[in-house]
Amino acid sequence: MTLTEADAGRIIQGFADATLDPKLWMPALQVMSDVMGSASSAMELADLNTGEAVMNCTFPLDDDTVALYEERIFHINPRVGRARRAAVGAIIDDRTLLVEGDPHMAEFMDWLRHTPHRYVKGTKLFQAEGHEIYFGSYFSEAHGPPEGWHHDAHERIIPHLVNYMRAGRVLSQGKLSNELVRLEALHSDRPFALLSRSGKIIECSVGFESVIRSKGILDTHNGVLAASSSRHRRSLESFFRAALGEDRLTKPPMPVRLSSAAAPRGIVLHAVPIAPGNDVFDVFRPAVLVTVTDLDKPASLSVEKLTAIFDFTVREAEVAALIGTGQSTGRAAKALGITEHTIRHHLKAIFGKLEISRQAELISIVMKLG
Repeated sequence: MTLTEADAGRIIQGFADATLDPKLWMPALQVMSDVMGSASSAMELADLNTGEAVMNCTFPLDDDTVALYEERIFHINPRVGRARRAAVGAIIDDRTLLVEGDPHMAEFMDWLRHTPHRYVKGTKLFQAEGHEIYFGSYFSEAHGPPEGWHHDAHERIIPHLVNYMRAGRVLSQGKLSNELVRLEALHSDRPFALLSRSGKIIECSVGFESVIRSKGILDTHNGVLAASSSRHRRSLESFFRAALGEDRLTKPPMPVRLSSAAAPRGIVLHAVPIAPGNDVFDVFRPAVLVTVTDLDKPASLSVEKLTAIFDFTVREAEVAALIGTGQSTGRAAKALGITEHTIRHHLKAIFGKLEISRQAELISIVMKLG
């Protein structure tokens, strides 16, 4: 057997649609499972900062089996432990993931007997900021291990799924699960743009406009995105040819990185093709959504995350976020409109909750999270 172009297109477009509308993830996973002939397709999402794990699986496992997996088995799963050390996007199976001698193997295999997930072909889709996302095609004992064509098919599909995960992170502002993209997002700092088949910007967010103004990498000519520098022109044109061409739904472009003197690490563009009739905005009829990741932007840690993890007050979280990224007490006080004495008062409470005694220790904790 082999993966046909038509089936590859259905799978890739299904995942693109789900990037913009999360209720479409299960239908997209089901298409993948049907084409692979697997017992199930699943995505596993974990927030290591809070210990939360979620499994979305096309096979109808009972609630107790799912709850046990999310609360216990995910965290001791030998497959996850080995996949965590693999590169993002690397195609892996049980020859790599299951090794003798794991202390939790017996407990994991006992859970596995209640599912059709005996064999797997999968990958790690995302790993950053304490978040992890894994994908797997699962095959039953009766089917046997995945075949050679399954590996080839996953090599064809997975790079696009990794690309969409990155785009989804931009659209959801770093949340573990992506959100439905609504019109209000155009007024946010999420950097994305909607383009027509001709490459013209139909609409773009405030964040996207900010990137164009500040980075000196992208420009617009008659409403069409273009490279500011001639050295980027060819790679950007190639990116948009794939994003807007006839094969855009089956062969969307891989991300492209562009840099400048003002942005030495650069920006990364991701494209999510939008099929006719699948426009979640139901007004613009764009051909593609393009997101931008600013690699020079300092890492930030949300106040909400700090309050959730450490039981900080909102003000304590604001102080921790500033001091934890290297700001002085004076600068933190000025940023928050309070006195240095008040900053030190909050630091004393923060140190007590974290059981630390120095700002260097706070910086180490925050840097690991952010």
